[in-house]
Amino acid sequence: MTRPLATRAITVGACLGTAALAACTYTSPATTTLDYAPSDGIKAEVGEITVLNALVVSSGQGAPGVLVAGLVNSGDEATTVSLGVAGDPEVVVIELAPAESVLLGTGDGDDAIIPVIDGVDVVSGATVELTITVPQGGGALDVAVPVYPPVREYADILPPEPAASPEPAAAEPQTSPGSSPDAAPGTGTATDSAPPADDG
Repeated sequence: MTRPLATRAITVGACLGTAALAACTYTSPATTTLDYAPSDGIKAEVGEITVLNALVVSSGQGAPGVLVAGLVNSGDEATTVSLGVAGDPEVVVIELAPAESVLLGTGDGDDAIIPVIDGVDVVSGATVELTITVPQGGGALDVAVPVYPPVREYADILPPEPAASPEPAAAEPQTSPGSSPDAAPGTGTATDSAPPADDG
């Protein structure tokens, strides 16, 4: 006679547990509704400028690095953005037109913008301070961005190779003053190639 009561108690307990879980889900917003950076880099906003997926790619401490980021101007006016890393306040300075977006650190060709950091003072896996400056009403913001090694999806993100030094020009042969290329050795006068006159 007690089994139905026990079964009923278990059923009621299960229903209450399900209701409690449903209540927790109802009061907790879905992750997709939260403002977060779904990538390796950092997201930041300064005034009308949004910085997306900001990170640094470097092969090691003391080695040069490349700043990778996306910049979006959501305002109605052209805006200048300055990004500085590791003590260099102007790694890159760029002007964005209204509603314009650009990618930094990726791509190739003449249109690619590759901001190079002379020397990253931390190892891969650590963070460096990125200073975002927007003079037109945005002010400045410091954020910590991660440093990644140039592997996997970042394997092709490397600082540009330095331009090769031009080969020195070959020295031209020197001639004595007053001489000509046809001068006979030791005479300093031009040789006459015409045959001698016939005295007869």
